[in-house]
This record gives sequence, C-alpha cells and structure tokens, in this order.
Amino acid sequence: MYSPNSPLGTNSLHQLSYLVDPRMMEVQITQAGQNKSRIDFPLQNVKNVLVIVTCSIQVQYWGTIKVGNPPVDLRADFDTGSTNMWIVRTCKSQNQLSDSTVQQIESDCYDPAQSQSAVQLEASSKITFGKGHLQGPWGEDSVWLGEMEIKNQHMAFAEVSDAFADGTGILLGLGFPSMSAYQFTPAFDHMMQLGVLPHNVFSFSLGVVEDTPSHLILGQIDDSQYQGNISYYPVVDQQFWTISLQDVLIGNQSLNICSKDDPCYAALDSGTSFLTFPPEKYDKLAKEYPNINQCLFGVMQPDLTNLENPQMIECHTVISPLKLVSYAGNDIFLLGDVFMQLFYTIFDRDHARIGLAKAANPPQSNRIF
Repeated sequence: MYSPNSPLGTNSLHQLSYLVDPRMMEVQITQAGQNKSRIDFPLQNVKNVLVIVTCSIQVQYWGTIKVGNPPVDLRADFDTGSTNMWIVRTCKSQNQLSDSTVQQIESDCYDPAQSQSAVQLEASSKITFGKGHLQGPWGEDSVWLGEMEIKNQHMAFAEVSDAFADGTGILLGLGFPSMSAYQFTPAFDHMMQLGVLPHNVFSFSLGVVEDTPSHLILGQIDDSQYQGNISYYPVVDQQFWTISLQDVLIGNQSLNICSKDDPCYAALDSGTSFLTFPPEKYDKLAKEYPNINQCLFGVMQPDLTNLENPQMIECHTVISPLKLVSYAGNDIFLLGDVFMQLFYTIFDRDHARIGLAKAANPPQSNRIF
C-alpha cells in the first residue's frame, strides 16, 4: 500500500528515494486489434500464519502474468494501493537470497538482459518496507495478457529484493497515475491508451478459502460474481481509490468517529490484507471495546457483531492503526482483502467510481472487524 510522502509504494512502505534523474520517455502506443474482450485472471488465495511480533492470519492473492520475449511466467500481486509496476523476481535479485529460500519458491525469475524487447532507462528507485526493500533501475518491456502483448510497458527491475521472499514475482499497481514515479505510464493506463478493453474497468472477486475461485477481471463486470444490486460511490481523491465513509458500526452500534465536521475517507486496497484506522480513530475504538487488543492472540471474547445475543467466540482482529494521509490532507482508512471478500468490488476508471455488491459466495463464519 502506498505511503503518502512518496510517489510510489505498496504495503508498509516507509521511504522512496530517487537515485538517478530520469530522462522522460513516452510510451509507444501500438495499434490495438478490433476485437475487444474482457481478461479474467484466476487468483490463488494464499494464507499462512505470521508468528513475528503478533499472531494473525495473513491473506494474499496472486495471479500469473508473462513478461518479456521470450515470455517468463511470474506470480503477480495486483495492488490498487500503488501505481507502478515492479519486477520483484529478477534473476539478479534472486542471487541474493539464501539457497533454502530459493528452493521454497518454485517459479521462474526474469532477466532483462535475456529479453529481446527489454530497454533500460536512466532512472532508478528504491522502496523501503517494514520487512525489506526493493531497489533497481527503470525500463520497458512487454507484458502478456493471455495471448495479447502490451509492448513498451514501464516497469522497475529490482536488483535488490528482500521484501518479497514469499514468491511474489511482480508488484503491479492499479492505482491512479497521480502516484506514478517519474510520471511513467502505469499498466492499466497503458491499456486504456491502447483501447484493448471493452470498458476501462476492473473488478475483484476474492474467495475466502484456498479452493474457492478468486478472480481479477479486466474490461467488464461479471454478473455471476455478485448477488443483488451494485451500489456506486464516487472517488473523492484520485490518488488512492478513496470514497467518503459515512459511519463505522459494530453490530448496529455507531462508533461516532465520523461526522460532518470530522469526515472519514476510506481507500479500497487489494494490496493490503486487513483493515487500518487512522490512529486517533483506532484509539476511540479501543477505548470503547478494549477487548479488541486481546483478539491479536486469538482468545475467547464476546461476538461484537451480535450485541443482542453475544456468544463467546475465538476472535482474531483484522484492524490495526496506521497513519496514512492523502495528498489532499485527508486521513485514510484502508479496506483491504478481508473487506473485499465480502463484496464484489468494481474499480471504474471511466466514471471515477467504485462499485460494491454482495459477493456471490460471501464468508460464512463470524469475524470481528
């Protein structure tokens, strides 16, 4: 997820510094075909348990795309909270990992020197995460969407990569171009320029368990992924995918943390697993429901989602405090994958809006948000 003080970023981003002044390059626009069709990326739901600092369930979704000529298959993390494209699993970055780590990751690596269509530019970036960092030069290469080749896509080639030892090969940002480093054209904007999609929309349908199908769908809305009607909300800040948040409730009880004088804003972020509150809002939540901090350890607590007939359940909190401020100066709530599992989520660039509809197969178990 993006950090507000930097032009580029993802989950837990703290810092970005430019190492080389760029020479601005224009993306080559190639002729698009006449037949436009939606593109459906099946996503793999990956869950594991983190035992460092706190114990919590990690939620992550991967798809697979091809890069370069000849094409290399890489796992992609599709992130609406950032904008640019990073090749995380370059062969150079993998040489720095331990042999045991490399053996655990059964996927290819990408070498721009071996791609006939790769071009390196005079720009470089560094991103620092809480768990590591990415560093490397910028370039261009082809990205394959099925059999369709998107030529001359801007991307950064990570020469140092210790932040994604989990097998992520590509970090592909789907945020607005206002966050793009060096004003390089993001991947989805490139597709918009080429006119390869029926509509400039994409959507996520996220399953809850590993054997439940999950999808990223480009170009069209899939009516089979939701039930009921779609409600649309205008994007109020075209940096993140940010909408106005009217209220926050537990059960049917308002937390009274949003008002006309103190408005709330929430960003839908597929690159964040859980939910985050601005710290001062989180403090009000923790004061009202002090047991929430105990949920970090999976203890038995009353089910706050059923206040009339509370039952004792094993709770795992998916809420944490995070100070995130937009360019417009707004404190931002993040609604990550655990929220998007409940809703078929549509990101509409044509109309700068987000659509939400109840997921066709929503989670069945009780969870505390």
